[in-house]
Amino acid sequence: MSDSFSLVQGIIEADIVVKIVLLILIVLSIGTWSMFFQKISAFRLIEMQNKKFEKKFWSGIMLEDFYKTVKAGQFKSMYGNIFTSVMEEWALSDVTKAVMAVEFVKVGIRERVLAAAQSAMLANNDRLTKGIGKIAAIASISPFIGLFGTVWGVMNSFGSLSNLTSVTITAVAPGIAEALFSTAVGLFVALPAVAFHAKLSGRAEEISNSIDKFGTDLTNVLSRELDNFSVKNYNQANGINS
Repeated sequence: MSDSFSLVQGIIEADIVVKIVLLILIVLSIGTWSMFFQKISAFRLIEMQNKKFEKKFWSGIMLEDFYKTVKAGQFKSMYGNIFTSVMEEWALSDVTKAVMAVEFVKVGIRERVLAAAQSAMLANNDRLTKGIGKIAAIASISPFIGLFGTVWGVMNSFGSLSNLTSVTITAVAPGIAEALFSTAVGLFVALPAVAFHAKLSGRAEEISNSIDKFGTDLTNVLSRELDNFSVKNYNQANGINS
């Protein structure tokens, strides 16, 4: 108990710079843990919303009807963001006028739909990775902040010995221990931050891959719809019964 008290007492009596360093590290640690749990909760909500949307999407509902439902604010999700962007471009392209004889029209529609899907996927990916870079930065700088506190504390410890006629380990030890504690706190902040960054990056990549897959599936569905429109319009134009 006396050792713990001595350490606490040493921190209380520490130089103002060392105290500021320790305060910064404590704030960074709290911020790291807070951001980690916020991102984990956000990822869980995103996955839940995406699964709900995907289940409805593949239920056989008409795309135009589902688009109106999503546009009205239901089934909010990252999948829904892609779906809305793509369907808006789909509606602007007036696909019902695309015929087999005009292949460049179909190519243009496919390219615009694909571009709309990719733009929405990039926006979703930016949202997924938001904040993760801050945790990586904390993991990188925390040891150096702690090391700065250590160096400063050691300098002060040796500086205080200049007025002494004899120097013993007892005189130096408290100041050195106080200084090394700063490094220990820096590592205490950095190690969880490294683990959190790896965990969040992995989860973000998994969700991003699922979003990319849905975007690809959606564009494939609309590509088939475009072919169906083309065949139907071509048959009607040539008096062919389908």
